[in-house]
Amino acid sequence: MTRLTIENLSKEFRTERRAKKSLMRFIINFGRNNSIANCKVLEQLSLTAEPGEFIAIIGKNGSGKSTLLRTLAGIYRQDEGTICVSGKVVPLIELEVGLQGKLTMADNIVLCATLLGLNRQEIIAKMDNIVHFAELEQYAETKIHKFSEGMKERLSFSIAIHCNPEILLLDELFNVADFDFRMKASRELQAMAGRGVTIIFVSHNLDLVRQHADRIIWLEKGKIKRDSDEIERIINEYSGKL
Repeated sequence: MTRLTIENLSKEFRTERRAKKSLMRFIINFGRNNSIANCKVLEQLSLTAEPGEFIAIIGKNGSGKSTLLRTLAGIYRQDEGTICVSGKVVPLIELEVGLQGKLTMADNIVLCATLLGLNRQEIIAKMDNIVHFAELEQYAETKIHKFSEGMKERLSFSIAIHCNPEILLLDELFNVADFDFRMKASRELQAMAGRGVTIIFVSHNLDLVRQHADRIIWLEKGKIKRDSDEIERIINEYSGKL
């Protein structure tokens, strides 16, 4: 069963065009509304994803990578096209933003896991495993604002993988976590893919793409330039080595 089907997906944002700042321009345009333009970020994008696929999305800044993930996660609504999902989507997209600094780690786990679809009984059953995987056992009653960025990243990742994803969305994974945790998390992601979880991740780290991806999608100006399982060839082309 195909896990994800996207057909003719388009997304645009409204942007404000401001006149160049000068005294004369200011006088001429005083009282006038700045012009509004539509900026198309994704354009007629179509793809499918199967259970167990580990898909990397690459592209320059502004190519639409993060917008695609946010649209798949339901954070943005597409302007055109369809998204058909078979299975539970769990996004790890700026999950740290959902962490509340004035709450303890335990309370944050309850909050975030609830938002990601777990019920109270499931959260209680998974609490120790979440804390243990994040290697934060001694901080259960510590407020999040006292955590380092690496600790927050470990906690966010652990919550996400324990929320029963069938499609896991990851945006710029492992920016600050230490090496040992990155290796452990990498092994867990490979195990999840082996169990049939579809993993789609955005990254500028091409070594991470080489390590994990069995398929690579290269976005350019909101369109798919390449979609291939020839990881090294696409990376070399993207890097200008061909």
